[in-house]
Formats: sequence, C-alpha cells, structure tokens
Amino acid sequence: MEALPFCDILEDLTAWDEWWFLRIAITNHNHTKISPKTEWYALLPRNYPFGEISFFPSKSNGLIETYPHQAYNGVTPDDVPWLSGKPCVSSSLRNLGRRTYDIEPMSVGKRLAWHVRRLRDWLEAADRGLLLMTGDPFELPEYPNTLSGKSLGFIGSTGRVDELKETTWDTFGSVVIHSIAGDGGTHVWFPSVFKDIRGTTISKNERGDLYPCEEDDLFAVWVRVKDIPHIDPWRGLRTYGELLEFLQHEGVSFDRLLMQFDRGLRDGKRHLLLIGFPVPEKVGCEYGSWYWLSILLPVLSHGRVNGFRMSSNSYLLRDKTTVITEHSDICWIKSRSWSPKDILSRGSFDTSITEKKVLIIGLGAVGTLVAELLVRAGVKNLVLIDDDRLEIGNLSRHTLTIKEVGEHKVSAVKRRLQIAEPQVVVEALAMSFYDVICKSRHAILSSDVIVDCTGDDSLLYDLSTIEFDSKKMFISLSVGFGAKQAFVFCARDIKFPVEKLMHDINPYLDNERANMEGRTLPRDGLGCWHPAFPARCDDIWMMTSAGVKIVEAFLLGKKETCGLTILRRQETDDVFSGIERIFVP
Repeated sequence: MEALPFCDILEDLTAWDEWWFLRIAITNHNHTKISPKTEWYALLPRNYPFGEISFFPSKSNGLIETYPHQAYNGVTPDDVPWLSGKPCVSSSLRNLGRRTYDIEPMSVGKRLAWHVRRLRDWLEAADRGLLLMTGDPFELPEYPNTLSGKSLGFIGSTGRVDELKETTWDTFGSVVIHSIAGDGGTHVWFPSVFKDIRGTTISKNERGDLYPCEEDDLFAVWVRVKDIPHIDPWRGLRTYGELLEFLQHEGVSFDRLLMQFDRGLRDGKRHLLLIGFPVPEKVGCEYGSWYWLSILLPVLSHGRVNGFRMSSNSYLLRDKTTVITEHSDICWIKSRSWSPKDILSRGSFDTSITEKKVLIIGLGAVGTLVAELLVRAGVKNLVLIDDDRLEIGNLSRHTLTIKEVGEHKVSAVKRRLQIAEPQVVVEALAMSFYDVICKSRHAILSSDVIVDCTGDDSLLYDLSTIEFDSKKMFISLSVGFGAKQAFVFCARDIKFPVEKLMHDINPYLDNERANMEGRTLPRDGLGCWHPAFPARCDDIWMMTSAGVKIVEAFLLGKKETCGLTILRRQETDDVFSGIERIFVP
C-alpha cells in the first residue's frame, strides 16, 4: 500500500464486527467533477487475503453522488462511518467468481493494493463520465428501499418497443396483475392485461395456467415515460418528492393519475404503480425493449376520514400530508423481465428446436425429466400423454413430490413445467396412448417431434399404425436395468419404424435379460406381486440427460444420430469413469 502514491492511509487497520476496516484517501490529480481527494473505508474479511474486499465512501469527505456500477449511495446507521454506495471495481468476468478470469494476486501484501488500484481507476472513469461506454451491457441504477420477498415479472408484448410504437398508448392507464404465492410467503406479480384510461384493453400477456395463483386479480396502474427514473449521475429515486418531480418533467401528472383511478386504488389495500420506459440491450445502442419498474403504493385515504370530505380532491390533499409527502420513502418492488430471451440467457437449444411442437408419451422418471430438460432449454409447446397417477414408490427418482401423490402425472408435470417456464404451452392428456389415438388423434398428428419414454413395445406397435401426411421426427428413449445403459432410437419417416427398432435393440435387450437371470427384482408394495424397475435416481437422471444430448443432435440433423444409439455407463475399479457411445445405423 505504501507504494501507491495516490493512496494515503488515514487510520490503521481496525476490527469492526466480523470485518477489518482501513480508512484511506484516494487522490485524483486529473479531476474535473469529483473532488480531487475522497475518503473511503476498505472492508476486509477476517480471513483476509481470502474473501470479498469492499469499498464504501466515508461520511466525512467521501463521495456523495451515485454513479454507474455503484450501489445506491445512501445513509447508513449512525454508528457506521461510511455510506452505502459500494462501487463495483470488478470486471464482468470477475463477477463469475473465478479468479482465473482476472489476474488478481492473492498474497497478503498485494491483494488489497490491487483492489485499491481498481478503485482509483473506477473513480477516474466516474469523474470523466466513462463508466458507461458504448457497447457495454446496459444496466439500471439501483433503487433503494426494495421490498424483500416480492417481485414483478413482466412478459410478452408489453416488453416489445416495436409493438408499443405501433399502438396509441396513453400516458397512463390501469393494468390487471396476477399473483403467484410462493411457499415462503413470497409473491411474484406480473401484468396480464393493460388498459387505457377509458378501460379499453391495449395489450395482453399470454400465459399458461400458472400455479399456485390467487383467485382474485389485483388492480394496478401504469405510467409510460421516455427516460429512466433516476437522478444524475445515476441514482435511483428514493422519495415521492423525487418521483413527482421526475414525472412532472416527463409530462405525467401524478395527481391526475390517482384521481383518475381513485375508485380502484382507494379500497383499503396497497396497489402497484408500474413505470415503463425503453431500454437498450447495450449502452449507446437502439432501444430494444420496455422495462417496467414497480412501486408498492401505501394504503390511500378511503371511506370516512375525520376532517375530510369523501371526495377525490380531499383524499388527495390528505395523502400528500400523510403517506405520500415529499419526504416519504418509495417502496420499490424488484422487477425482472420474463421474456424467453432473458429466462434462457444462461443457455438454450437452437431456435430450430425450440419452435417445434413436441409430444412426449410416458411420464415416468425418464419422460418427466425429458420434458423438464426440453422446457428449461426453451421448447415452448408440448403435449404430454400418460394415464398413470403418481405413486409413493415413484418419488425416489421422479421430479414430482409427495404433494402430488395420487394425482395424474400429466396434470402435476404440466403445472411444474409452467412454473419453470411461464410461457410454455402444455396440453396434458390423462389417458392411454391407444385412447389418444381413438379420441384425440389431432394431438399426435399436429406434433413435429414424437418422443416415446415408456419402454413399452406394445405402445410402439400402436404408434407404428399411424401414417402421417409428412415425415415426423420419432424418438424412443429408454434405460436398461440399473440404468447402466440408455437406448436412444431416432428416425425420420411418415410411420414409426418399429421393426427396425426391434431388430436393432433386441440383441442388447437379450444380453441384459441374460445378465439379470436369477436376480430378484425389488417389490413395489404388498399385495399382488409387482416388481419395480431397479435403477437409482442419479443413474437414471444421468443417462436420460445424456440421451437428451443425442436427441438434440438428431433434431439439429447431425450425422450418426438417425438410428439406434446405445449409451453405456463406464466404470474403472468400480468408480464411474464416463459414458461410452455406440451407434447402430
């Protein structure tokens, strides 16, 4: 630290709670806007040089404003000598948590100095207005007083700038909010139907039957603005005084908004206010989507209030002196885009796969996992067929839980998939495949990809009786005894080539039967003898996941996938060592 000419140590290392802190001053000789010398507190974990190192502006001679790539720089308790505005001095790769992405020394003498240099670089960039560079990923300022356990997810057409430009939206209006209640008292809210001030629907968010949903929809209001709600340089709004000033600058009357919808807002409940504005994907680029911030309004005046008339004007006057004063804190709700692009940003299938309609037959441990892996990778349209109900014995390797025991698997799996991906469309048919052929044949004929996960030869013969108008993509995925092998058969044809599958797979099945000769199968409950298929959850999930890799390659038209693929678990000295792939063309 002594070798850093721009850094002065103002106070020796001091123990504070579970941390050490060091009070320092950073000098910027080339300053233009920020003070040439600012004071900071460096917080070090007790296990330094390991753990996170953070910097906070000092309450005395520290940075007052909030800049990009910095937490909201607000007040803290009186016994804390610094403000809350921790700057992000890490690169985007460093945020992945892998030190190898960033050359960061880990020795006692060098690590803190490395971070102090990054703080100096951040200060210089903030002073010169270079923290938001063209082409950098765009990010919003941090908004204080965000309520924990509540969030807003916006999906569908309300997030597309191009669509909003083609419609005549008012400055503000009302919106119907659906609520999903979580197990831990959490709530996720999302806008469903947007209406103008006349009550005319102007936009809808299509969604599946999300579960669990509250019976009553919530009434909320929205405003549309051109700029991001903030105070320069980059501080989120904290008080209603700041909000009203911002809206006034945008040409929106907050008073008129409350008076226009006083009947819906003044019912003794708290309601949401959504603020929509366009944002780019990257700094300096064209706007690509709409973002919706959300505020949980306080309970507004309603009914009989001593000293006030029962009128909109009187109610508004009272609210401005009680719950929405100039200094009243805003209660922000965390907002996130639920668009498929954002949900699948961590990885997805190619769009040539996600746009296909996929039929899955059989929702045992294999079929249910296949459905979930497809949906979580972006497949949007599924048909599920299974007439079984979930049994207690299924739980050892099924994705469903004891809450769904006794329920039809298709219904429970549909609900689980729609919780995982709110925009997926799932048709659940709780009937045998033969009954589907007889009564709901269109569900089969309209599918692009047909996946059998039953391991049932008779069902495959039933499937082979259907002749399609055009070639379909057929897949049969099953696992062998102990899930030591997985069998993935893929074909493109107008009929399922069952004879080809049987010819190719029977030698491997005969070998499995020979190896199982004389072994006692586990019993599934008392009463009539019914053996259970022996295989552990981790093995079934691993082999099924590997099978989905083959399915993906087949759907992409890769070589050596049209035919039978055997995936064989490998062990060396009774320790798992990999999966061998055998292709039978």
